Amino acid sequence: VAGSAVSPDGRFAYVYSENSAMVAHYRISQAGDLTYVSAYSTYTTNCTDMAFAPSGRFAYLTCGSSISTFEVSITGALTRIAGAEVSTSGSWGLAVAPDGQTLFASDASSSGIRRFSLNATTGRPTLLGTTSTGTYPRDIAISPDGRFLYVASSSSTRIDQFQTGSGGTLTALSPASVSTSVSGRIGRRHTFDWPKATV
Repeated sequence: VAGSAVSPDGRFAYVYSENSAMVAHYRISQAGDLTYVSAYSTYTTNCTDMAFAPSGRFAYLTCGSSISTFEVSITGALTRIAGAEVSTSGSWGLAVAPDGQTLFASDASSSGIRRFSLNATTGRPTLLGTTSTGTYPRDIAISPDGRFLYVASSSSTRIDQFQTGSGGTLTALSPASVSTSVSGRIGRRHTFDWPKATV
């Protein structure tokens, strides 16, 4: 298991894997425990991160060199949107801006952050451009007010820091990065047992 994500309304949890082309769906009770619901094909392996639009209507999953878009039903079921997949050169981390207008994806192979505008109606991402980072960027974190973005560049052992702007622009702060002895991940990761399910 590579990681997990929780829907914005806190009702559902999803678990994805680097070794299995599946994402598992759990229901979260009021007591906080998980009940397995189903599993959905991601069509490819090496999935490393998942992010939701603030509305909860759409989810984005990065697997290998592509990012897939899923529609999320009221029951939490995922339906992959055909034709909404975007290619990368090796994406790792994802983050959606709090206003829901921009998707950010760390692209480890190109040492940059790819910026996508998000269609509020269809959820489809459209590439805006790429902003350079340190070597092998991984997890991305955005401040709650959406003004600042941080990305951990594992091979550079640093955190790059940016101010966000209109249209998903990123402007390096001063200093542009902070050195760290901890490489790789900013966000927390949770571990779940992979369900034995056939779909």
